[in-house]
Amino acid sequence: FCSSICLGKAPRQVSGSTTETNKAAFMSTPKAKSIGSSLVEILIALAVFSLIISATVLVFFGGQNFAVSSLEAREATQKAHDGVEALRFIRDTKWSTMTDGIHGLEFLASGQWQLTSSPDISDGFTRTVSISTDINTIKHIGLTVTWEHLPEGTRTISLKQTLAPPNQAIAGDWT
Repeated sequence: FCSSICLGKAPRQVSGSTTETNKAAFMSTPKAKSIGSSLVEILIALAVFSLIISATVLVFFGGQNFAVSSLEAREATQKAHDGVEALRFIRDTKWSTMTDGIHGLEFLASGQWQLTSSPDISDGFTRTVSISTDINTIKHIGLTVTWEHLPEGTRTISLKQTLAPPNQAIAGDWT
């Protein structure tokens, strides 16, 4: 029986049960096996496709988040550096206004910077200037820029600066 099916010959009739023999021959043909394996292949292909799409979406949105975070950090760093330059300008032109405490910075229409009584806020960034004076009238300045980055919360960039009065060098024993 197997030899006739395997060789592609028509099955022989055995005692009048042609239907059962034909069913057995049909079930063991390559076409019946290919239908089942096609379904498995489709399921595997769908699983692979789903994984690829998920990874692509994750990389795309993760990359966007990284880009936004980098732009925000760059802008905060620029605001901090602008603040340090503003403090140098204030040192050179209005040393007496650099009082100890917490301040902000304001750029006036006259093209000059001045300290304000509270931190300045612009474009979602808060810039805080902390000034303290030591016994040699040297100003120790901490400049902090903070902003909200939604997935991670509050982010901060801090700079430290030491400023001597105008036209006075910082003196000390450097040996």
